[in-house]
Amino acid sequence: MKLGEPYCDHCYQFEESILHVIRDCPIAVQTWQHLLHNGRGNFFLAQLQRVDRGLNLSCQLGRNSEYGWDSIWATTCYLLWYWRNKRIQDENFISPIKPLEVVLEYVKTYGDSIALEQKAQSGRKTQVQVARKGPPNGWCALNIDGAAKSNLQRAGCGGVLCDAEGRWIEGFAKYLGYTSAYMTKLWGVYEILQLAR
Repeated sequence: MKLGEPYCDHCYQFEESILHVIRDCPIAVQTWQHLLHNGRGNFFLAQLQRVDRGLNLSCQLGRNSEYGWDSIWATTCYLLWYWRNKRIQDENFISPIKPLEVVLEYVKTYGDSIALEQKAQSGRKTQVQVARKGPPNGWCALNIDGAAKSNLQRAGCGGVLCDAEGRWIEGFAKYLGYTSAYMTKLWGVYEILQLAR
C-alpha cells in the first residue's frame, strides 16, 4: 500500500485504524501471542479504551515477569506503530523476524537505563581532581597526537618532549597530506622517537 491509502499495508483488505495496527493486524497478533499468557481472549476482544486503560497496564497479562507489563505493553505498541511506518516509508525496511526478542531487548535497555539513572542520582557525588602526572625524575615524557580529515584530504601529527617537571624540551608538527587517522598516530610516534634520540 502507498502512503495515504486507507488499507493496512500488510493485510490489504482491512481498513487501517490505530487498533488494527497495534492489535488486530496479523503482524500484531503474532507479536502479542508471544507476549501474553492469560487473558488472551479478553485482550483481543476488548475495545481500545479498555486495552489502554486498565486491562493491560494494571495486571500482568504477559508471560515475562522479569519486566513490568506496563513497559512491555507500551514498548510493543510503540514498535508495532514504528514498524508499520517503516514498512510504508522505507522500501528497504525488513520487519524483524523475531519481534518478541526486539521488544524484550528494548524493554531491557529501558529498564537498565532507568536503573543507572536512579543509581547515579542516589549515589554520593565526589569531585575528583584530574591532572597530568609527569614521569619520574631523570625521565622524559613523549606526547603525540594526529588527526585526519578525509573529506579535505588533510592529515597531520604533532608531539612534544617534556622533562619530569613538565617543561617543554622539544616539539614538532608535521603535515602529512592524505592518510588515515591511524597512520597519523604512527607518524607521530616515529617523529617523536627521532627527536628523543
